[in-house]
Amino acid sequence: MRLARCSIVFVFACIAAPGCATPAAPATTSQVAGPESESAGQKAAQDARAEYLASVLDDLRTSADLRERALGLSARIPGEATAAAGTVDAAGTPLESIASATALADLVAAYPDNAFVQWVAAIEGGNDGAIAAVQRLQPDNAAAWALALKPAGESPDILHRAAQATRFDDHSSERIEVLHAAFARHPMPAAQQAAWFEAAGITQPDDSAKAGALVNAMSLAGSSMQVAPSLTAWQSCDGAGSAKNAASTTDCVKIARLMLHSQDSLLTTLLGAGMLRTLGALEGADREYARRLYWWAASAGAMREHFGRYVDDYLATGSEIEATRRLMAAAGTLDPPAGWQPQEWTKASSAKAAATSR
Repeated sequence: MRLARCSIVFVFACIAAPGCATPAAPATTSQVAGPESESAGQKAAQDARAEYLASVLDDLRTSADLRERALGLSARIPGEATAAAGTVDAAGTPLESIASATALADLVAAYPDNAFVQWVAAIEGGNDGAIAAVQRLQPDNAAAWALALKPAGESPDILHRAAQATRFDDHSSERIEVLHAAFARHPMPAAQQAAWFEAAGITQPDDSAKAGALVNAMSLAGSSMQVAPSLTAWQSCDGAGSAKNAASTTDCVKIARLMLHSQDSLLTTLLGAGMLRTLGALEGADREYARRLYWWAASAGAMREHFGRYVDDYLATGSEIEATRRLMAAAGTLDPPAGWQPQEWTKASSAKAAATSR
């Protein structure tokens, strides 16, 4: 399945990505009449958004910029698979998707040493050549090795290789940067933009076009990621932590620490924290750092009126973590109250206590 990108933007409000419910459009006079007219209004809004996204993708696919072209060829938008009759092959696959896949394969073959192009193809899934290329180009990157991990410890050699790396970077921030530039050239229509912010309950920033471009960039970056290295690492380490898996446990702890301190993606850092806790290795400074991250995620929803500040800081740093830190520092809520624990931790502790008492 395609993955909805987890970020502070999703904490502010769920953005329009596959697997993530799109906020309902505000009711119009024509929609108040009843379910049928409401459905028609929602469909019209969805069609308008799909048309807008398709126009941006068309620009990306024909761009002279190599990174834009790669992203345009790999990206998919909601509803694209439900092509009109006559535009699919015998198996029902949209012809445009087939053409894009072929063009992307040609691009990958033409630029074997371009890490960005190879990463775009690698996270689509099933491209062993691109995965091998990113491992060759970035042997110090645990995320590159994580692309090839199998669930539940079925690939111990690759897991061990990933544990020898010194960083964890899935290049998500670079993909968002490229997509933001494209959406900035093609601003979302003002009516769509205003409706989205209103439906999401976010105070519309002064520079709403810039904010809208970032929301769309994050959405498209997430919906185009078929394989998330942080999730494959999590799944591969499922079952580690027992005496018979001592070697895998050691490797998983190393990888999880790289994820926790990766700095760019909230999804990666929180999954790293979760892995360490499951493995019984979330202690000391790592535990306090993870507690702070969970506090930020829990608090961000109450700061929707400051969304414009988050956008500015993210675009300045390219890091969800740093942009969120600045947002929380400005609000005077950088650190959680003494004794505060994430809901995920308290639930797990309660469940463990209940099981022990039986």
